[in-house]
Parts: sequence; structure tokens; C-alpha cells
Amino acid sequence: MHEAEESSRRQGELKRRQLEDEIFRQTTMVHQETVDSYFEEVIADSINARSGIEACRKVHEYVGKINDVVDALQKWLHLSLLILIVGMSSFSVIMRSQRTRRGRSCQNWFTHS
Repeated sequence: MHEAEESSRRQGELKRRQLEDEIFRQTTMVHQETVDSYFEEVIADSINARSGIEACRKVHEYVGKINDVVDALQKWLHLSLLILIVGMSSFSVIMRSQRTRRGRSCQNWFTHS
């Protein structure tokens, strides 16, 4: 009888230990899931922040490239206008010179006639 009580007590302790182990395992799993989700959240926030920083860097890079293109176009436009002005000035000088020669030849023709 004493052995039956002892066996029953051991089985009860074993069941209690198994139940405690299962509670401990599930509690540990919940804590691990909480830690995992916390780390996932921290990593996602870091990635989002990094993405924002990277996006800003890219925008600044593109703005720099666009500014370079605009500067080059402005220089080209300035040079083109300068060439046009010089060309128009030269054309104007040539036209005045031709008018002056025509005027002289007309004057010479009238004075010699």
C-alpha cells in the first residue's frame, strides 16, 4: 500500500512537472515571439529611416545633375547669343560698308556725269 501511494505521488509530481515544463515552454515561446516582433519592428523602422535617408541622398544627387545640365545649357545659350550678336554686328558693319561704297559710287557717277 505504501508503494502504491508512493507511485501515485510520483505520477502526480511527474504530471505537475510536465505541466510546469509546458507552461514554462509556452511562456518562453510568448516572450521569444514578443522579442522577435520587437526586433522586427526596430529593423523595419531602421530600414524605413535608412530608405528615407537614401531617398533624400538620391534626390540631392539628381538635383545636382539637373543643376549641372541647366548650367551647361545656360553657358551654351550665352555663347550662342554672343555668337549671334557678333554675327549681327559683323553683318551690320558689312552692310554699312556696302551702303557707304554704293553711296560713293553713286556720288561719283553724278559728279562725273
